[in-house]
Amino acid sequence: MINHNTCYVSLGESSFIQNYFDNVDKNTLQYGEYFGFNMSLVSEDLYLQEPVLKEVNDKHKIKGCSIIKLDPYHCYVWHKDALRGAGINLLLTPNVKSSVFFGMPIEGSQDQVHFAEMKYEPNTLYLFNTQIMHTVYNFDEPRYLFSVEFEQSKDELSFYNLKGGALLPFISE
Repeated sequence: MINHNTCYVSLGESSFIQNYFDNVDKNTLQYGEYFGFNMSLVSEDLYLQEPVLKEVNDKHKIKGCSIIKLDPYHCYVWHKDALRGAGINLLLTPNVKSSVFFGMPIEGSQDQVHFAEMKYEPNTLYLFNTQIMHTVYNFDEPRYLFSVEFEQSKDELSFYNLKGGALLPFISE
């Protein structure tokens, strides 16, 4: 079994980012490709209006934030992030049919994994362990996700460092 507390933890409700996204014209967002993802950068002036992000940025500098768009009937292959040890995510379209899974290989099997589904609560920020295999399946509408990348690499800043340190006051398990 996979313990979800090793994969993700809630940081509570967004007080700014979700409202920003709900009121922005989606057609004006400009996307570029980054590690195969369609990403629209969010300015520092905007993301630091989110109290959790402002506080964590004081301890662990945020490299950047973006809105990631996943087109209908697309998925990401099982992977661990190449650079990030942890991220902070907010599913901006919680009513869109999509699923996130974390997985661990089954000992002795080359083609099977144990998996657990992550169920995003609306308007909720999550600390996300990017070093556990994960995948996303999206169905019939575009899926939008707000995501944070830190200056520190996966070797310098892990999910557990953030969970037990800078984000501890925000974690609601």
